[in-house]
Amino acid sequence: MRHIMWAKTKQSGFTIVELLVVIIVIAILAAVTIVAFNGAQQRARDANIVATANQIEKSIMLWYQDVGVLPAAGYGSTGAVSGDSCPGNTTSSGGFFQSGTYLCTMQDLLKARGYLTKNLNASLPKNTTLGSSSTVFMFYNCGANRYILLWSLENPSADDTAGLTSDLTTCSLPYATFYTNYGMRASTIMKF
Repeated sequence: MRHIMWAKTKQSGFTIVELLVVIIVIAILAAVTIVAFNGAQQRARDANIVATANQIEKSIMLWYQDVGVLPAAGYGSTGAVSGDSCPGNTTSSGGFFQSGTYLCTMQDLLKARGYLTKNLNASLPKNTTLGSSSTVFMFYNCGANRYILLWSLENPSADDTAGLTSDLTTCSLPYATFYTNYGMRASTIMKF
């Protein structure tokens, strides 16, 4: 009599441990990618702000060349742009730069003269301290023939912070107010 032997066939596949290892590796790679992507987004937003700051600085310089005085706008305004001034401002009073923060802002004056053509608020990220895209830039008179332009950044460099500290000291403005309260992280002093 013959015996029929049934051979056990081994099925191939992944074990639970192998599947868990693959899932963990994929999760780690996804986490690293997300962190790198977020860092790239922060750098892109900061680069946008720096480029806009350069545009603003050039616009203020053009204003000064054409009008002969620094623009007077900001927190003392009592009405919309009238000619080359903001009603209520007789000196460069200062404050937030962008439209919508006061009745008449530096941006409003520069737009009225054609030096700025776009709505800055629409293209800028929010100030991470104040949560608004209309509070990214500030300006102040900084003594005789000087002006300070400040801006917020998400990830300022050591040079940005050192420059801000130096500029605020030069202008006799309180560091804690601008850094902690308003979220300003970088600046430049313009001399006229």
